[in-house]
Amino acid sequence: MANDVTEKLVESYEQIVGTSLDPQRTSDWSDFVNGAVADGAIDMKKVSLKKLSKLTLGEGMGAFNKLARGGLILAESGSPVESTAFSTITGQLMFSEIRAQFDLEQFAVSQEVPTIQSKIKDTETVPSIVRIGDESQEVLEGQDYETVRYGEEYFTVPAKKKRGLMVDVTEEAIFFDKTGQVLERAREVGLWLATKREKDLIDILIGQVNNYIRNGTATNTYLTSGAYVNDQSSLPLTDWRDIETAELLFDDLTDPTTGEPIEILGSDAVMFTMPYKRHTARHILNATEVSVNEALVRAAAVKEHVRKGANPVSGAFRHVSTKLLFARVKAGPQTTASKAREWWFIGNPRKAFAWYENWPLSVAQQGPDSNASFEKDVPFRFKARYRGVAAVREPRYMVRLQDAL
Repeated sequence: MANDVTEKLVESYEQIVGTSLDPQRTSDWSDFVNGAVADGAIDMKKVSLKKLSKLTLGEGMGAFNKLARGGLILAESGSPVESTAFSTITGQLMFSEIRAQFDLEQFAVSQEVPTIQSKIKDTETVPSIVRIGDESQEVLEGQDYETVRYGEEYFTVPAKKKRGLMVDVTEEAIFFDKTGQVLERAREVGLWLATKREKDLIDILIGQVNNYIRNGTATNTYLTSGAYVNDQSSLPLTDWRDIETAELLFDDLTDPTTGEPIEILGSDAVMFTMPYKRHTARHILNATEVSVNEALVRAAAVKEHVRKGANPVSGAFRHVSTKLLFARVKAGPQTTASKAREWWFIGNPRKAFAWYENWPLSVAQQGPDSNASFEKDVPFRFKARYRGVAAVREPRYMVRLQDAL
């Protein structure tokens, strides 16, 4: 394998441990490699599974025969060792490759929504204490303080769903050193699991999936009238004044319990746009100066006047734009591509939405004792899975904007 780092890995191990690599010291070797992989100290794509198997299990065909425990083992001379170390190292390689896909930049919406752990499998009622609000009273001399009264409110989280995929590592893949092929399979598993999670979160962001249920009452995420108004058409994103108009919607949005205004500005404020408007949004948010043309009446004549000043929306929002976001809008609520391009959103997604999960991404491993090892020459199988659901917590923290429908 070109640029193989396996031998360098052995050299590093021997330098740190101070002795030659001994396959019998299974745990030391396994822990060392796993630590190097987890810390990103080695490039997984440059590690040879074939060389690792020989170093861990022994030289020659004996190394591969030790993987097939269910049949006749034709071990060569040498000290045979258990396959635990090789299995553990391979598992770390696979997990790291699968997990890395969840952190890809293209899954930007997932990174803007908090993850909340849950132990409930099915539909979940999440209770919360009602915010106090402006209840402080004047306390006159000698009088008792007013006792704060708490109420209860709740919202409903849909049932979580388990999703997973499996990848096989065959003896041929190890023997013929198909490390790149094995990692590519792992990468595909991670990529598509992460893609599904991202799609689920995008669907609640854009309003394709509406699962907001507060105190037993279901409401769409975005409304043009009713309990709140956070959806406006005929407002394409062209300059900072469009952002100002969008922010005005928040002026009329209040906390459903306290009646106090909702604040969305701050470090968690985000603007989501389609890729079609990516550079427009960046220009608007990052401009250092803006110019405004004004018509002034002077001496019975109308003259143009240009007023310049600092960008009023500079740093107000963090900008997020992905192709998958556009694809989900076009596949769901707005099938006309030219109109889907004009969709954009502002608000605080960390307060509006959440990913509720029973368990995060985990990778389970089936070793050489399985039937697959004997029947299919598949010494290792890896199963990646997670269980969760995207939920709307409080839609008043987001506003959806679009051009005329």
